[in-house]
Amino acid sequence: MYSRSLAALALLVFQVLGLVIPLLTLPILSNALGVQGFGQVMIAQALVLMAVLWVDSGFNTQSQQLAAKVAAAEILKPQALIDNLIARSFAALKAMCVLSMTPLLIPGVSYSLLIASLPLLIGTLLFPQWWLLATGHSVLLGLVTVLGRLVSAVLIWWLVLDQGDIWIATLIISTATLLSGLMLAPIWARPVLRHFAHLSWSSWRDYVREIKPILLPAFLASACAQLPVVALGGFAGAAQTGLFSAADRLTRAGAHLLSLVEQTLVTQWLQPIATEADRLRKLRGQILIILPLGLGLALVVVWQLAPWIIRLLYQDRFLEAVSILQILLVWAWLQTLRRLLVAFFWLIDRHIDLQARIQWFEIALYISFFFALAIFSLLAEFAYWGVMASAGLCLIEVCLIGFFVASQRLSR
Repeated sequence: MYSRSLAALALLVFQVLGLVIPLLTLPILSNALGVQGFGQVMIAQALVLMAVLWVDSGFNTQSQQLAAKVAAAEILKPQALIDNLIARSFAALKAMCVLSMTPLLIPGVSYSLLIASLPLLIGTLLFPQWWLLATGHSVLLGLVTVLGRLVSAVLIWWLVLDQGDIWIATLIISTATLLSGLMLAPIWARPVLRHFAHLSWSSWRDYVREIKPILLPAFLASACAQLPVVALGGFAGAAQTGLFSAADRLTRAGAHLLSLVEQTLVTQWLQPIATEADRLRKLRGQILIILPLGLGLALVVVWQLAPWIIRLLYQDRFLEAVSILQILLVWAWLQTLRRLLVAFFWLIDRHIDLQARIQWFEIALYISFFFALAIFSLLAEFAYWGVMASAGLCLIEVCLIGFFVASQRLSR
């Protein structure tokens, strides 16, 4: 028990470091590339991240469950790993075909930056995070992830000097996952080579048939996080995308940290008493009052510090991102509240169908909102697309919270 808790704490520390290190490179990138160049890099990165989500979101959850059930056997004969790797490789080929057409549809994207971003997709294939977690390599996984991002950060500080280095900057940003994957490759390649003759190289088809129903919803739900940047790149241009991305990078990192807090609350405080309904409801109610209030106070403080944060990280050229950051802070608070509501009530009610409905409703809201913005961009000129996109994200979270509350009342 003690060793598991220590491993969990170490993994949490590595996750935090993995978020902080890329943020430390933002001043270098923003100063060297400017608003326009920064936006171009972020658009290319967002597109490749969507491809990464396509080869990760639906596949890895099911694979981790399969590997965890027979962890000892999977280490000796990594059949789930092979099935996952083959299936994801075919998915990656399809994703690259789609990526090759995106510069024709999104003016802010260049082929050269997309090519420079491809190591992120290749590294994802070589980096079976789910398998390493399922087979007890979580601490090593966290350490190598941090090392990969640290090397990438050092290269950015060393090589990215001005706008002319935009291709190099994109390539370096994309290599962090590839570096981590190459360092971890011996861990999973060793059992594959040892039992090469005993592995099935056709069972991946059955694996794909099993997970096919969840691939599209899992991808769409995860891709919503990248949709604002991709959509803004399509109808608002690289400069507006750069301003939005500058604020979005900070709030996404904060939202991820808050999700770690939520997961800790669920696993450490609530899950152990899941069978004690009255006690669970009481503790859940206390958390849902205290935590949003505490986060609300933190939001007010960071809201006031937003101009200073933007100047510190991005310089004066990005000052228009201050209002975007302030609105996205509200979005991060609303999203955390919604995640807490869904996670905490699911512990008691176990309405997994409600979670699925919320997920599909979220997908529909994101697609509808940004499709409406795209239509509006054809009809009128507008100077504050980043502000409008940020306000739209807040509106989406309000709608999701309202949908959840209404569904809870109807289910009683």
